[in-house]
Amino acid sequence: PEICNGFSTQIVSGGGTSYVWSTGATTSTISVSPTSNTNYTVTGTDANGCQSQATSTVTVNPNPQVSLNSSSSTICAGGSGTNNIIATASSGTSTYTYQWQYWNGTSWLNTGTNTNTLNATPTVTREYRVIVSDVKGCQVTSSSHTVTVVPDPINPTLNTKTPNQTDVCAGTNLSATFNPGTDGVSCGDVYQFSTNGTTWSTYTPGNTISTSSLTQGTTVHLIVTGK
Repeated sequence: PEICNGFSTQIVSGGGTSYVWSTGATTSTISVSPTSNTNYTVTGTDANGCQSQATSTVTVNPNPQVSLNSSSSTICAGGSGTNNIIATASSGTSTYTYQWQYWNGTSWLNTGTNTNTLNATPTVTREYRVIVSDVKGCQVTSSSHTVTVVPDPINPTLNTKTPNQTDVCAGTNLSATFNPGTDGVSCGDVYQFSTNGTTWSTYTPGNTISTSSLTQGTTVHLIVTGK
């Protein structure tokens, strides 16, 4: 028989009335859990005193090992960030299969991802782990990896705008600076501007926006949101 390291198996003998195993056991069936390939010999004796021997080899297969690497341990709430957690399997007997799980506060639940990479996009801080199995059926469960969801900045405000008026002449350069939102920690604000309210471009605070190509009555929209 074959077993995974750390597990046990039963060896059954028959045909005799008494048995003596190389382990010292005297039952017809023994349970063994070797850590390396091991031979087990039994001597059976029948009612007439006749004896015979048999040997069984238990092959021990190594368990796979797994390590986790992540592109980041945090993502921003409401953002488009993705945390890629990559499982690297070794040892055991390739090829490997993967079963990712997350902790819901009560139990581990399957994510449905069965590749070596999990694209984690939780909406709340969450722990993940992966169970790796090899072709021999031996398994290992990784340590957990926590993806922390960081709150977006709250209430970013306008600091200055140049010129400080609502109507300007065509050709006037516009610019603005902002007070960043609070609570964002590693999640910064995103600044955008638009000349039609539909198509938005990234804006760097303090940079100028040219109005030379805009027609009379055009409204320039400038917004700031959590990242």
